[in-house]
Amino acid sequence: EIVDCDWSSDVCSSDLPEISNNQFVSEVILPSNDTETLLYEHFSKTLGLEQFSVEDSFFDLGGDSIVAMRMVSQLPDELGLNITDLFSYPSVRELAARSDETNATTLNEKLLKLKSQAEMRTSLQTQISKTLRRSIKKYVIKSKFSGLFIARSNANKNEKVLFTGVTGYLGIHLFKEMLENSNAYFYLLVRASDDIAAVARLKATWELYFPKSSLDKYATRFIAIRGDISEKNLGVEDSAYTMLCNEVSMVVNCAANVNHYVVYEQSKASNVLGVSNLLNFVKTGHKKVLHHMSTVSVAGGNESGEQGVFTENDLDVGQIAFNTYIETKLEAEKLIGEARMSGVDARIYRLGDIQCQSGTGVFQKNIEQNAFAITLRSFVGIGKYPNEGLMPFDFTCVDVLASACCKLICCKTLKNRNFHVINSHRLEIGTIMDAYCRAGYDITSCSLIDFVDYMIKTNKGANRNIISDLLLHSGLLNQDLEAMGHYIILSDQTDKILKHLGFKWPQNDGTTLEKMVSYQKQIGFITSPDNAKSTSSDSI
Repeated sequence: EIVDCDWSSDVCSSDLPEISNNQFVSEVILPSNDTETLLYEHFSKTLGLEQFSVEDSFFDLGGDSIVAMRMVSQLPDELGLNITDLFSYPSVRELAARSDETNATTLNEKLLKLKSQAEMRTSLQTQISKTLRRSIKKYVIKSKFSGLFIARSNANKNEKVLFTGVTGYLGIHLFKEMLENSNAYFYLLVRASDDIAAVARLKATWELYFPKSSLDKYATRFIAIRGDISEKNLGVEDSAYTMLCNEVSMVVNCAANVNHYVVYEQSKASNVLGVSNLLNFVKTGHKKVLHHMSTVSVAGGNESGEQGVFTENDLDVGQIAFNTYIETKLEAEKLIGEARMSGVDARIYRLGDIQCQSGTGVFQKNIEQNAFAITLRSFVGIGKYPNEGLMPFDFTCVDVLASACCKLICCKTLKNRNFHVINSHRLEIGTIMDAYCRAGYDITSCSLIDFVDYMIKTNKGANRNIISDLLLHSGLLNQDLEAMGHYIILSDQTDKILKHLGFKWPQNDGTTLEKMVSYQKQIGFITSPDNAKSTSSDSI
């Protein structure tokens, strides 16, 4: 079963199917060396199992992505293993062999490597070649005319929309925005055991994010049905599928498995096969338009080590995907590109990092899988952050993002376009961390080299897990800056079109950041300022 996840988060543990430990009846093969014995003990402790085979997969034994990250953070440094290794080598035997291959690279050695790259990382912000500058200038000039010849139009009054991924973080916000700003009728495809469970899941998600708004007042505008885009006929009965094919004129696809650390086949099911099934649906019966939610991360990187630009006009530029999530999202875009050649009207919305609600600071329910939030928490736990070497952060609030997407979706004249839907007002790390300081946290800034030196000095006790979290979720742990170039994401075309449609990206003021910090404290995602100071001083 493919897990229906929040758009900007990894797999939700609450949505994973329950697995009985008694169902595994494979031959029990016990550890044969010290490394296997050590890993066996960690598997056993984490999963609550007394006996299993060293050839059994961690995930077949009942583990999920959240449990996996917890276990990996507790493994000894000398094993030289990270979360990606566990997903690629999921059994004790495979993981032990992988550990031997890595020659036990320690966290300190990785920090030392990061230190050697610190000057290069700092210079990435300013080193832009003349050729690249010309490319950016040409794109910006051309983008000035975007939107000038686009006629404003809204969704038809009787538009019938098939909406997927509605119980995800972006999905539920976009659904609400479209309810309030169109007259469309919605068929909501929800992963559940039956239609009753689908309705219950929809209502629970709505009440979680909009406790002051009643879904009942829109009861005549939608129907929730059990389905799954990775299954034949989208997981619905043949008669229902035929009816949808002949009635629906628009498909909004927010469904995705956004877990970055899963095996390819698991990510492919919803991200590639699901899109293929939706394209088949679009081609059948009534003429339909597909609105597909993707990610700017499909820009990936390049082997040349040089910078490049990635615009709305680009798709396959020979880029390298950093993980299976990006790989499968890129494959989906290629499928859409091929479908366009056969006459399908399909629009791609590449989204950046989706952050909290602008008015409340509320994040998605599984905030523990939000890389941005964990990166900030790591800075809070360490008590320092680098004031250089980090690119400004994309801070696009989920409700604002939903509003922008709704404007684009409801405009009928934007056929076969790609959009980069990102708040153009990015935030410097200092601006973000100031919000934590105002809340009473003792956090100071320093150079990147000094920051790495400090991590090396304090890499012990509780700080070890905090540092490991930071390196993993900030993308530093497995990124070889000397070998991999990156693309600069440009979004001027989309911004001009949005402006023409009456939408303007808001400045990220301190109020939203303060509400974000308050919410993180409220749910216990970050400790109180006093506890944070105590933990930091104890680890030094």
